[in-house]
Amino acid sequence: MTEGRQGFTVDTSNFTFVITSNIKLAFDDSAEEGDDSKKAARQRHLAAIRGRCETKDLDMNKEEKWGNLAFVTLEDGACNSCDEQQKVFILDYIWNNWDNMTETSIRTVEKMARALHLEGEENIKDAFDADFLK
Repeated sequence: MTEGRQGFTVDTSNFTFVITSNIKLAFDDSAEEGDDSKKAARQRHLAAIRGRCETKDLDMNKEEKWGNLAFVTLEDGACNSCDEQQKVFILDYIWNNWDNMTETSIRTVEKMARALHLEGEENIKDAFDADFLK
């Protein structure tokens, strides 16, 4: 609503807002009060978010994360431009390089699919190594 009382308001008292993040929120005791570094300030901000919200940390291991990627890629319509063999190739690359990947998400799979189509299959491993590994 603007100052001129134009617009509308919505009662959100019965809403549940769900926010997901790849960032694990800090606990209050992990942020040093006297430290003025950027890292400490960030920890304090994350701790403040945790303190104001009901949070649930959902940690998944490598197999669970990769399983979700594989399911979405193979069964749920991701990478429609790829055939089954290309999808398996991408998933195999991710599995074998998991610990050195810069990111592991469905967006990564989609980026890899685009790179596969742009670069072709001959030199794709070099392109994947350059673009997706630390």
